[in-house]
Amino acid sequence: MGFRLWDPEARKIIRSNDVFFDEEKMHKKPVKTVEIRRVIFQEDGQVHNRVAQGAGQQENAPIVQAREVEQQVVAQPILKRSERVSRALDRYIPSLDYVMLTDCDEPSCFKEAMLREDKVKWEKAMQSEMDLLHKNSTWELVHLPAGKRILPCKWIYKLKVTDSASKPRYKARLVAKGFKQQEGVDFEEIFSPVVKMTTLQCVLALVAQQDMELVQMDVKTAFLHGDLREDIYMQQPEGFEEKSKEKLVCKLKKSLYGLKQAPREWYHKFHSFMLSQGYKRSDTDHCLYTKQAKDGSLLILILYVDDMLIAGKNIDEIATLKSKLNATFDMRDLGEASHILGMRIVWNRDKKVLFLSQSAYMDKVLKHFNI
Repeated sequence: MGFRLWDPEARKIIRSNDVFFDEEKMHKKPVKTVEIRRVIFQEDGQVHNRVAQGAGQQENAPIVQAREVEQQVVAQPILKRSERVSRALDRYIPSLDYVMLTDCDEPSCFKEAMLREDKVKWEKAMQSEMDLLHKNSTWELVHLPAGKRILPCKWIYKLKVTDSASKPRYKARLVAKGFKQQEGVDFEEIFSPVVKMTTLQCVLALVAQQDMELVQMDVKTAFLHGDLREDIYMQQPEGFEEKSKEKLVCKLKKSLYGLKQAPREWYHKFHSFMLSQGYKRSDTDHCLYTKQAKDGSLLILILYVDDMLIAGKNIDEIATLKSKLNATFDMRDLGEASHILGMRIVWNRDKKVLFLSQSAYMDKVLKHFNI
């Protein structure tokens, strides 16, 4: 379970699992409610528009026919826990300092996942993740050296949905608790670029205008491909401790999700690969790579962490790049691009029109608020 807290001053949502409720100071004390009514009535053959404040002032007023009522509430009364309603939409009161919403579609920890009805599906997702970790030789079990710290880890669960009509895909990912890393000891530089939205839009516009081929690929466990330079020790994953080796710890040989330097190490690995294939990196966007094919046509690749789009007119050159990517990294070929960053790509090649749709995201928001 988690909470989303609205900060009205910074105008942003803060997400936290640990929230302390101060019942005395969270809400202002209730004050007298002032009601302002605007009434339209007919008197002596003329139409009047009058504002009356409070019910007591209406005693001497003529008989009126109300057409419009406006109400101004100066303060809201304190809500007791027993008075809270179940629907998320009804819990939202704009005059309160915070808005609290609960996420309950996905388990928040290993124990919770094991108590759910879909336990078997989550177990299958975790086993799939462990198979990839072992295949990539992500760590080796050793005794913790004297003076070294052990980094905790946890399971993160996600239901991956491409659109409202498709069935969700169960995804489990093992992440290290990188917030406990120490700068200068466990990591140095951590910055890693991602493609700019304007770059993505320009490339898609170019694809539509020149009728290019547009394919999409996804890197499985992208961060695991990064080479780790520091000596980092981590506890064994919960639920997958090796028998008779429970006291050993994982010495990380590859970068792992959750580590502060993981995105940077993965980007360096991918950048080196692209340069070796003859691609040039853009000076204005370090996640945009281009290359001129033998026939003079342009090949374009844009990268957003582990999602990439490849555009070009030369189908053979695109196939060659995909083959080399598969040989170097563990890739998933998604075929013709249909989704990117949670947005659906709608493309009418006859009219040379392409646009992005976020209907699946809007459906998710509406469902979350019971609208």
